[in-house]
Amino acid sequence: LKALTPESFPHMRAIVFGGEGFAKTELQKLHKLYGTRATLWNVYGPTECTCICSAYAITERDFEDMGTLAPLGHLANMVKGLVLRPDETHAAEGETGELLLFGSQVAMGYINDAERSAVAFAPCPLPGYANLPCYRTGDLVRRDAKTGYFHFVGRKDNQIKHMGYRI
Repeated sequence: LKALTPESFPHMRAIVFGGEGFAKTELQKLHKLYGTRATLWNVYGPTECTCICSAYAITERDFEDMGTLAPLGHLANMVKGLVLRPDETHAAEGETGELLLFGSQVAMGYINDAERSAVAFAPCPLPGYANLPCYRTGDLVRRDAKTGYFHFVGRKDNQIKHMGYRI
């Protein structure tokens, strides 16, 4: 970001970022440099789902509250998801819980790691979901009742992501 100027990349139309929360102070700097000519997209999609599961276009309104992360947006049409409370029941809109993702894009498991696969790709306990490929992301999210956007809240474990690496 320090090397970029308003003249950098004059034909750029989009900047797509994802993988971890983008600090709003840095995002705002990027938006000030390019927001008038390029759309900044916050995307979400765990490796285990082999696709971008959601996308959200950043606007000036997103900088009204600098204490939050940009929304993840709505889930893509080919992705199904739900938010589960710790007691494995469906979370209401506005409640925080683990995001479970479903669909043909969900991997079958981790190669040569049956134990880890059994946890991350465990069947969903809710009726109607048991036969769908499921990935338990470990990401805590909440779904905004007003907009329907998913918002990243944190992790249910102590994993962090740094420069794209899971630690």
